[in-house]
Amino acid sequence: MLVAGFSTEEMMRLVAEVDKDTKDDSEFSIAMGWAEGDEWEAKQRELDRFDNYDVRGLTLRGPHGPMALTWTWVLETRGGELKARLCARPPGKQINKSKSDLYCPTPLSFSLKLLMVYAIAKDFAIDFFDISRAFLYAPIRGLVYAEVPKEYFHFPDSSDWVFKLNKTVYGLNEAIIDFDDHFENIATGRSDESNMTFKRFLSDPCTFADRANQAAMSKYVDD
Repeated sequence: MLVAGFSTEEMMRLVAEVDKDTKDDSEFSIAMGWAEGDEWEAKQRELDRFDNYDVRGLTLRGPHGPMALTWTWVLETRGGELKARLCARPPGKQINKSKSDLYCPTPLSFSLKLLMVYAIAKDFAIDFFDISRAFLYAPIRGLVYAEVPKEYFHFPDSSDWVFKLNKTVYGLNEAIIDFDDHFENIATGRSDESNMTFKRFLSDPCTFADRANQAAMSKYVDD
């Protein structure tokens, strides 16, 4: 991925340097090829998603304040439009007891080929779809608090308040597996939000089939 002529690694390094000790990032915005107004609008759209997807609640800071997550913004242009993603920056080093807390399975190439061949043989419709901001749909495990971003204009003085996260967010190690669990619950109908009746393959945890409705699907997480 290239953003305004920068590689992903270069962009992340610049973001980290600017976020570290820069109060006014207008020069950084101009250098990357977008105006401050565009950046503000992109950030507000992302914060609106947090509201619309019920990603967070608000609570008084209390004793959990020192453990609240902080945030960092990742900006990129897609199709000529500036997009902003709010990513969590956990305090200290995250410790995970199992690799299953970090990694989401990916589909087997054999499964994808099998589904394609079967669909063509049966003359089934084949469709592809993308879940935008996928992680923001998945319920978060445990109690997680985060600072209120300075761009959240509903609370100009947010020092006494923190976000209580209801959904997982980008930047958390556990986000990808939380989404994987949520996707399975939706696909198999274990969630109250769904009436789907797919079954997960034992041989491939990313592939699902619904024999009654003659449907199958495979998912791939690339975030």
